[in-house]
Amino acid sequence: MSSSKKVTKSKGSNKKPDAITNALFVQIQREMPEASIIDTINGNVGLIDFKKTHGLFEETLLTAALNADLEKVAERILELGPELLDINHVNNSGETAFLLACKKGYKDIALTIAALKPKCVPDAESYTALMYTCTNTEMIDVTKYIIVHDICDIGHVNENGETALSLTLEVGNPAALTLLLDSGKSKPERIDPKTGVNLFIKTLLEEDVKTARLVLEKTGLKCDPLAITENNNITALMLCIPGRTDAKSDDWIAMIHALLSLAVETKNKDYVDVASNHGPSAFDLIFVYAEDSGNSIDARVVKPFLDYYYKYDLNSPVFLRNVDLMCRDLPLYRSILRMYPGKVLKKIVKRACSGVVPAVASTNRSTRKSNSSSRSPELQTARRVRTTRSTSKNIRTALEIPIVHATTPVDPADTGFNVDDPREPGLRMRKRRTMRVHR
Repeated sequence: MSSSKKVTKSKGSNKKPDAITNALFVQIQREMPEASIIDTINGNVGLIDFKKTHGLFEETLLTAALNADLEKVAERILELGPELLDINHVNNSGETAFLLACKKGYKDIALTIAALKPKCVPDAESYTALMYTCTNTEMIDVTKYIIVHDICDIGHVNENGETALSLTLEVGNPAALTLLLDSGKSKPERIDPKTGVNLFIKTLLEEDVKTARLVLEKTGLKCDPLAITENNNITALMLCIPGRTDAKSDDWIAMIHALLSLAVETKNKDYVDVASNHGPSAFDLIFVYAEDSGNSIDARVVKPFLDYYYKYDLNSPVFLRNVDLMCRDLPLYRSILRMYPGKVLKKIVKRACSGVVPAVASTNRSTRKSNSSSRSPELQTARRVRTTRSTSKNIRTALEIPIVHATTPVDPADTGFNVDDPREPGLRMRKRRTMRVHR
């Protein structure tokens, strides 16, 4: 074993350094077996010039090995020590050894080079090492190291208008997304060149409410959540109105609360009531979606708007034109009352609906939908119909039920009312009827 080493060393001593270096490059270029290449390196360490460049693309032995996917060869070269290498060499494709390791997904090599504090330069396509690691979930440790040690420009924008954040959102890498948002340097307010909207609104357009919620929680106003799109006047608030009740409803409602709070914080009343190019505003859409789909309205979606309008914009025309729709929907009206525990708040809701006759017989959406089918095309486009209040001065008169005298005695238990409980409407109705009979 020792004699063979002496022979190898003796043979190597008779060779010129350039010849050995060139021969090693040829081995790498031809992608010969890694064990064979590593043997050549081990037998000629003192004679190989690892900083010399080769070929049309001006590769060093390290960048050549990485480009040839010879991971073990690259690891062996790095083991020889940084003093023998030109870590920051850039080949004619704009690639450094660090960028190539990140691009190829070689985590251990990338971390080894990262510890040497390499320069982070974009390649010929204007992508940085961070951009490559953010799109590879298996490179999260490298992504974290880059961000924590500020190796790359986190907010770098390439020639396509992409950033590390936009690419992360595109591929769906929650761990990298959190790291980027926490850095405070990821430029979440940037306009996405493909959609023409900021990244926050883009996530809502894609109905990725959980990601949008994370972006908003981490960046607040910095992600420009109250932006209005230039093309169609759409807002994030409009996009958060759920068309149906499903597993995501709680997230959508949380987003509505957050956006309305930001509107209050920035004193931006216009944002809440702005109408899209299609006509409806955010509050309008709650009733439009219900009308179009025939689904019942979730009172939890209505409540944050009621809280906002009562406190900050009671005379909003958008609010006022929808009050009757809300009050006539008896199940919705009752649900809203249950959501306000205090007597004072209940009175506010009842006062808003005073003079409006609840459409008891037409509370289901099918009746409302059939009425909408007879509207003119202009009203269909506007997605809004003006409602009128009842001219009746006494709403009780409108709801009064005719008295029917039973021919045979009826057991109170058979009426469906609990006559023992004075809070039951059955008892109050019975009292009122009794008074009328004795007059």
